Amino acid sequence: MKRLVACLTVALLAVAGCTALPGIGADVDPPGVENGELANESALLESHVDARGDSYEVENAYEETAGDTTTTDEERIVVADGAIYVERESATNGSTTSTLEAFANESFAASRLDRGDGPDFGLGSRYSPGGSHGAARQYDLLRLADFQTAGTTTHDGEPVARLRANNFVENASVDADLEGATLLVGGDGLVHELEYTLSDYAGVDEFHHSVTLAASEVDSLPAPDWTGDAREELPTADLEVRTTSDGYVAIDHAGGDTFTARIRVGNQLFTEENFGEGQSLFVGQDGGTYELGTLQQGDPIEGSVEITVEGVVNRKHATVNATG
Repeated sequence: MKRLVACLTVALLAVAGCTALPGIGADVDPPGVENGELANESALLESHVDARGDSYEVENAYEETAGDTTTTDEERIVVADGAIYVERESATNGSTTSTLEAFANESFAASRLDRGDGPDFGLGSRYSPGGSHGAARQYDLLRLADFQTAGTTTHDGEPVARLRANNFVENASVDADLEGATLLVGGDGLVHELEYTLSDYAGVDEFHHSVTLAASEVDSLPAPDWTGDAREELPTADLEVRTTSDGYVAIDHAGGDTFTARIRVGNQLFTEENFGEGQSLFVGQDGGTYELGTLQQGDPIEGSVEITVEGVVNRKHATVNATG
């Protein structure tokens, strides 16, 4: 299921033009919709992310049936103030199997997972503030489904275009059947809802997924009380990110616990085990890729680079310019 979600979840932003239905009002013409069909899913995706802004709440619901087994996931994602909160409940045949909460901001990232035998705290989250939750992940479906306009309706009191798809586009290489998909999009490109059903995918009889933009403006995040316990149980360290006099970037462990560091440099991810007090790691580059080690490797950094160090409850995030 995860592979399917990652691949086809990108469909949230594909919208075609729409024709007004009697009594609803004027036509709604989202970006990327031309001549009654979705012609430019990239334009729709970009418009959605812009219209959604930096604070929003998305709800995801999945249901997968294979033989006599039905698994479900219900997920809520809230983004505000450069931080993110996630809660998710998974179930099999109606019985809860796990609950997950995750919280992350600029300096803190932790999760709480309970599989029925008590909660376990972990570090980090597969989500990140500023991501395209409920949007870019749907891109493939938007690109592969044959979305056609199906009138204009309202959603939460706002006029939206309604698009429908009952088939994949010709020559689409998808090992599944599309039973149907519906997309609701505003004139500014804001995707309010996406719902689709697939069948005959990798032994799955049916897979149903809905994505709903619950709110396009959120004032603040929930403040789960378990984060205090997480801060006490998980490792901490005093970390500094700096540039060296010769143009490399250094990550200094100035004090605290020894831990396994997960370090993201740009779009690359590195792991350094047993990163302890008094140690430093250096970032250089070799052509278009970065290098990380206990000694300077490669060439000095050209321009700025974004670095995030995780593996401790007080993660470090910084953008540094090594060339001054």
